[in-house]
Amino acid sequence: MSAATIGTAMAEVLPPSSGAGEVIIEVGGNIGAALIYTGPELEGEEIEIRATGTPWTGTHVGVRERRLPDGSRWAALFGALPEGIYEARVKEVEGSPVVTLRVDGGRVACVDWPPG
Repeated sequence: MSAATIGTAMAEVLPPSSGAGEVIIEVGGNIGAALIYTGPELEGEEIEIRATGTPWTGTHVGVRERRLPDGSRWAALFGALPEGIYEARVKEVEGSPVVTLRVDGGRVACVDWPPG
C-alpha cells in the first residue's frame, strides 16, 4: 500500500529547527507578521491563528527553537498576515488559553505565550 492510496492516514512530519537566515517574512503595505514567543515545553506543538470574530480554520505554524546571539527562544512565526486583530491558541489542545494581538502593516507583532 502506498501513501497515495485512498484511505491511508499519514502523520505530518515537521522539518528540523530553522537555522540562521532561514525564516522569511513578507511585510509592507497592509501586510504584517506575528511572532509568538513560548517556552521550550511547546516545541513541536502547533499554534493556530485567526482574525478575531472568524472561525478557527486550522491556519497554524509550529513552535520551533530560534537561535539568537544571546541564546535560544522558542516561537511560532506567522510571516504574512493582513492588518487586524488576531487570536492565537495551541492547536487541538482542549481549553488552550487564547492570546490576542494586533498586526499592523509593515511591522512584526510580538507577544509572549501564555497570555497574561
